Amino acid sequence: YGDTEKPQDYLDSFVAYVNENKDRIEAIRIACTRPSDMTRAQLRELKLELDKENFTESSLNEAASAVSNERIVADIIAFVRRAVLKTPLVNHDDRVKMAFSKLISAHHFSKMQLDLLEKIKVYMLHESILNTETFEAPAFKMDGGFARFNKKFGGQLTEIIREINTYIYEGAA
Repeated sequence: YGDTEKPQDYLDSFVAYVNENKDRIEAIRIACTRPSDMTRAQLRELKLELDKENFTESSLNEAASAVSNERIVADIIAFVRRAVLKTPLVNHDDRVKMAFSKLISAHHFSKMQLDLLEKIKVYMLHESILNTETFEAPAFKMDGGFARFNKKFGGQLTEIIREINTYIYEGAA
């Protein structure tokens, strides 16, 4: 968005584009129905498709902030879900912190597990995708990758990842 378009018009154009293309662009469908299953490649595809139409994460955040008169820093998945599902637009950091708070409240984690969850949370404050592949990234690989994290969570890491993603995307309301 820029000097030629009002922030609300830009956001309305985004909503229209996403709704018109939700059946054509698989990544839009995944963001709306199974955000926890989205891969980095699908997120990249989604961003590229939206970038072609000048819908960037930074421009969407800028427009949303201008319309609401408060600072909005949401990820592209949240914008897509809002466009199609009318979910509330919650800052990414707030969604991540809320998700980890719910996760910790729902389980009895050891101090060591809580430390590992904090590391995952810090990572998620800067990323939109959390899946088993995440643990092969340098931030986690040096600590043993998926196998070691999974062992420290008693073989339940995949379920914990699923729960975190559910809280981030479905539990943001």
